[in-house]
Amino acid sequence: MKAIIFDMDGVVLDSEKHWDKEVFKLFKKWVPKWNPEKHEKVVGLNTHDLFEALDRNGIKMVEKDFAETIETIAMRIYRTRAKVMPGLIDLVKALRKKKVPIGLASSSKISWITYALKASKLASYFDFITSSEEVKEGKPDPDIYLLATKRMKVKPNQCVAIEDSAIGVKAAKSAGLFTVAFRNGTNDSQDHSPADREIRGFTKENNRKILALLE
Repeated sequence: MKAIIFDMDGVVLDSEKHWDKEVFKLFKKWVPKWNPEKHEKVVGLNTHDLFEALDRNGIKMVEKDFAETIETIAMRIYRTRAKVMPGLIDLVKALRKKKVPIGLASSSKISWITYALKASKLASYFDFITSSEEVKEGKPDPDIYLLATKRMKVKPNQCVAIEDSAIGVKAAKSAGLFTVAFRNGTNDSQDHSPADREIRGFTKENNRKILALLE
């Protein structure tokens, strides 16, 4: 393998647990029949696709208002709550030392990604950033990973992806990447069965396993 691409929420940052806590309450308020099972299926979607899922379930709101509300939540999470995933910095430093190209492919908007990486002091570690805003179809479609690998000038089958959601795993696998599913302590109900490998946290042992893929 010649390169690696990380998802952001729930992999690079521990933000996914904050997203789940904040938006589930709102979604339940907007769509009374919303439940944990429905919510599990939308983890990893971009804002537009989230709205589409809620719209199919009867939300009484226009997409513009929905997007503005989600934007406010995003800024609050990235500004005051999200922390760098434990062990992540040790891994990216080791990847840097090996001169492995490092990418990020996220369903979040470009402005959110830029803000989050700057706030967490991680921006300098990533060589390439790709957002679902830049492709026609977001995760679970493969478009974002195909664009990311094209930018990185590597073939998909020469690249490792690390994803925490079932939707993200499906996107990476559909694009042809070697996919490592990431258990972060809050996503045990996510289906990682299509992944090539699964790890629980960026422990020293798991980081060594990732680095070994990039020899």
